[in-house]
Amino acid sequence: MNEDKLAVDKLVGVGCDGANAMIGRNHSLVTLLKNDNPNLIVFRCVCHSLHLAASKASEGLPTVLDFIVKEAHNWFSNSPKRINSYREIYKTLDEGNTPVKVPGLAETRWLAKLEAMTVIIDQWDALKLHFEMAATSERCHVARLLYDAYRNPENKLFTVYTRKLLKEVVKVK
Repeated sequence: MNEDKLAVDKLVGVGCDGANAMIGRNHSLVTLLKNDNPNLIVFRCVCHSLHLAASKASEGLPTVLDFIVKEAHNWFSNSPKRINSYREIYKTLDEGNTPVKVPGLAETRWLAKLEAMTVIIDQWDALKLHFEMAATSERCHVARLLYDAYRNPENKLFTVYTRKLLKEVVKVK
C-alpha cells in the first residue's frame, strides 16, 4: 500500500476470505491494518461466502451426485484405453463429435463442480452406455456402481437441478 501511496487511514473497509492470515487475531492483514485505522470495517468476501454456503447446502443432496462426478473423472484420468473406448461410443451416439473431458473437483470451487456437472449432463447417455459395457467387460465394481448411478433417472434429475442452482451461485461472481 505504501508503494502505491495508498493511505491506510483513509481506507473504509476491506473484504477478504476467512483465512487466519487475512482476519486472524494475531498478526493478520486485518490486525495490521487496524493498527493504523481502528475504524476499519471488515467483511467477508460475498463470493467466497456464497461458495461456502453452497458447499454446506450440498450436504443435503444425495451423496451419489458427488460420486458420479468424482468417479467419472477418476475413471478416465489415467487410462488411455478407457478414454479411447468412451470416445468411440460418444462419436457413434453424437454424430462423430469428440467428448469433452470430465473436469476434476475442488471442495469449495463451485465453478469446477458446475463445469463437471455440465459435461456429465451433456454426455449422460454415452457415459451410461460406456459404464454398462465396462461393468460387463472389465468386471469392475466401480463401473457397476457408476452404471447403476447413471441408469437411475432420479440421479439425472438431481444433477440437472443441482447444475441449475450452481449456475445461480456462480453467476453472482
